[in-house]
Amino acid sequence: DHKNSLIKDKHENQRLQNELGLRPDASHVRVAVIARPPQMPFDLLLVNEGSQSGVSIGDLALAADRSRSGRVVEVNDKTAIVKVNSFTDNLLNGLVARTGEPIELRGAGGGNLVAKTPIDFDVVVGDSVLMSFGADYVVAIVGAVEDDVSGGAKNVLLSLPFNLNKIETLFILK
Repeated sequence: DHKNSLIKDKHENQRLQNELGLRPDASHVRVAVIARPPQMPFDLLLVNEGSQSGVSIGDLALAADRSRSGRVVEVNDKTAIVKVNSFTDNLLNGLVARTGEPIELRGAGGGNLVAKTPIDFDVVVGDSVLMSFGADYVVAIVGAVEDDVSGGAKNVLLSLPFNLNKIETLFILK
């Protein structure tokens, strides 16, 4: 029976996450994503916990123990909305993990972010960009670097460290 199979799979998923340490060490509320694009406007996620569970506007949302997905921007009694890092024109200041160099990211929508850096900036495909909130959290992964020689800059294209269309669980830090 399909329903029992889904319940069994959900419990197995939670058991594996617990074993692998995929939840944050900090105090948190575990939430289920109940709507995502295309049910929600791009780069917004509706979660199944709200103020009754202690979720507040401005709370940090994680996709895994060290993967920052966004911030809570709206809260009701039983639900909340998370604005994902890649929300259009959302600005983030981070550091390239490999070099420690500061980089400003801008949300481009659809799980993508962009950055414009000086031509001699040391960034390569696969680099992680971190932000620190008492601990370092991955906010984006470099997917492409394009040299704009005439403009003396690099265009850096990044993506979220998780699949926006498939994310099922978030952790809201308290």
